[in-house]
Amino acid sequence: MKLPGENTLTNPDQAYYLELEDKIYYLRLHYSMCQGIKKEEMLEWARFFLAWSREASQRCDIWSQENLRDMERFVKSLEKAKADTASYAVLEKAMAEAALRLDHEILKVFQSTGLGLETKEKRLFL
Repeated sequence: MKLPGENTLTNPDQAYYLELEDKIYYLRLHYSMCQGIKKEEMLEWARFFLAWSREASQRCDIWSQENLRDMERFVKSLEKAKADTASYAVLEKAMAEAALRLDHEILKVFQSTGLGLETKEKRLFL
């Protein structure tokens, strides 16, 4: 599927948005299939998301640094404590929130370049 204004995001200065968006999409998709996983597996998924968070924090707005700090604390606490159902939900929620914030940041890029998105197209990002 070609996104409206795809040429805007494929600008070398902004192509990282597409990579980050793809990575978080696949990370969330595969993680959603892992309910009931053991602590070691959950820790591995948390580390995958931590790596994504580090990458995002290098180029994205302030939300990404906050997300990185939260994920560093989460991974450290998960390493020390035992994982439970709530831990799975916390990580799932953190991934969803990061994906949403990334989508909002991408929408800002569309708006700042003067690309006129139709109302129907904006709903993809809200």
